[in-house]
Amino acid sequence: MRFILLFCSILQVVLVSAQSAGIPLHAPAYSILDRLDIKGVVPHHLHLETKYVPGINVANFALRCDSQYLHLRPQDLKDVQYLLREYNEYALRWNSVDSTIQGEPFPRRSKKPFLGGLYRTPAHFISVDKPGFSFRLNPVLQIALGKNQNEPGLLYLNQRGLETRFEIDKKIYGYMQFAETQTYYPDYIRRWAYENIAVPGQGLFKTYKSSVLDINEGYDFNNTTAYFGFRATRHVDVQLGHARHFIGNGYRSLFLSDFSTNRFFLSTNINVWKIRYQSMLTELSGGLFYTAFNRPFTKRFASIHYLNFDISRRFSVGIFESVAYNRSQQIEWQYLNPVILYRSVEGSLGSPDNVLIGLDFKYNFLKTIQLYGQLLVDEFKFDGYFKADERGWWGNKTGVQVGAKYIDVAGISHLDLQVEWNSVRPYTYSHNDSLNSWTHFRQPLAHPLGSNFKELLGIVRYKPLERLQLEARYLYMYYGENAERQNWGAQPNLSNEWRRQEYGNFIGQGILSKTHIAGLDISWQLHHHLYLDFKLLMRHQNSANDQRDLNTVSYNFGIRMNAWDRRTDF
Repeated sequence: MRFILLFCSILQVVLVSAQSAGIPLHAPAYSILDRLDIKGVVPHHLHLETKYVPGINVANFALRCDSQYLHLRPQDLKDVQYLLREYNEYALRWNSVDSTIQGEPFPRRSKKPFLGGLYRTPAHFISVDKPGFSFRLNPVLQIALGKNQNEPGLLYLNQRGLETRFEIDKKIYGYMQFAETQTYYPDYIRRWAYENIAVPGQGLFKTYKSSVLDINEGYDFNNTTAYFGFRATRHVDVQLGHARHFIGNGYRSLFLSDFSTNRFFLSTNINVWKIRYQSMLTELSGGLFYTAFNRPFTKRFASIHYLNFDISRRFSVGIFESVAYNRSQQIEWQYLNPVILYRSVEGSLGSPDNVLIGLDFKYNFLKTIQLYGQLLVDEFKFDGYFKADERGWWGNKTGVQVGAKYIDVAGISHLDLQVEWNSVRPYTYSHNDSLNSWTHFRQPLAHPLGSNFKELLGIVRYKPLERLQLEARYLYMYYGENAERQNWGAQPNLSNEWRRQEYGNFIGQGILSKTHIAGLDISWQLHHHLYLDFKLLMRHQNSANDQRDLNTVSYNFGIRMNAWDRRTDF
């Protein structure tokens, strides 16, 4: 069956830059690319809205930026050199072995490789470059210990794994990261996991106890990102594997984020002219319900189209659509059509599947500021907003994001500010059939809060030294939670047929909660992708139900290698 799907996906291709293994989500390269994009150093069509961004395109872009060194600050040049070191297997194609990148030998060689053959270049534990073949392998490690206020046990994180990528004959490529994790979360995450029968960002898990660390509610899980790609043409590639994806320019995404766990997917990616087009089929799970018969989890599917177009060097727009459906664990073949609107297919099938549509944009100006945003429509009825007796109709399920990034604030290099507003109405992402909700393993596929919320966030990032990185963030979340046996539209994985009322619905209905989060992260880079970390988080939740009030103050110290944290800010 999977072979047939792969064949059908290749047939979707019409002749339309090269593809390779992409940058892992949350890796430092994304913030560097964001900054260089806003500065407008060189024209490009990287389409940073769709992650993963191919490493080969990043190397090409970095080489072009390096040629513009007169227009870059010294710290920006260091950023460019970082990109070239990280993706040196691709940059080597355009440079000789003995070349120089702004005074630094390229590719940079270690004076004394570890044990004679490891870390021949600073970025990679093992690197192989042969005609028609390249290979990179790195260890993944993250160990942290900390404390949660008013709790006896220690916060704990122990993660070990491997990361590798390869390319064969400039046609076939792959990426894999495996990590085994044991952790003890702060109290608010443990409560979320208990209520949702899921661990944020993970699939199958088990609990564990440790008398040494005084832990009674720890979690043990592993997570693997692995995908295989084939370049059908210079501009088209096909990918098959397990991974998360992210669509958007913001801290959050209202379309598709990496909050839930990895999904099996098959995608066709087209990069041509000013266009990036992605057509994806992905398999979703209903959740973690254990049975006595060892039956597999309920399978369902989603098809996703995303088209991004660079109108100019500074302005781009994107169109998003998706459909989630359940066909007794069977694929709906008509949704594999890569160029048709899903509403049209849905109408021809006579089947009310869960279709989402959206628009996003990005606009850079003054070489320091970026405006961005998203508009999501699940369902919409004009009278539900303006007609008095239909105002607050439950089916007006929409979401809005507006944000701005300001880099080099007040002329200070690498002092960056980001502000973002997100708002999603009750019942958005939900469906009358709970299996068709926009969720995976009982976790939202978009924003961590699901729906029925407003959120304002601000982030300050500062890199005063090449090795020192600081980040401070503040989030204010205003949201309504469901009461027991009452669906006020806060959890997308519940059927909206259980809604409390037809009209008069508003954001914050149900059990109103107001949560403030303040976080501080300090990282010192010991070596390429090896960091010492300190993290402080303060969270105050004030709920209309006093039993749900929760104050959290936690901190931890750790060491991290080739591991990229997903924020647990919710």
